[in-house]
Amino acid sequence: KKLKRTNDISSPPIVVLMPCAEERVGPIPRRHLEYGDISQTFAQSHADFVALTLKPMVDSIFRTMPQKEHTSVIGSSLGGQASLHLLLRHPKLFGK
Repeated sequence: KKLKRTNDISSPPIVVLMPCAEERVGPIPRRHLEYGDISQTFAQSHADFVALTLKPMVDSIFRTMPQKEHTSVIGSSLGGQASLHLLLRHPKLFGK
């Protein structure tokens, strides 16, 4: 509400949350593979899924401003690392 009152934003943000995977791949928690080293296939596939499947789906369902200057990614802990990977792997889609 405060952002709307002060006109710091022209429209409310759309926030998409993704739960982390709880299962394991062998002895390794799947989220460590998805959010870990971007040179690994699991991490690349996770970033590609978010950029090439999830984002277009959200853009098609909601009235978004899909340009990179209006699109942000954030995360904490491993999610922060996954966000950085997403920005580095798909710089034309995510700008903030």
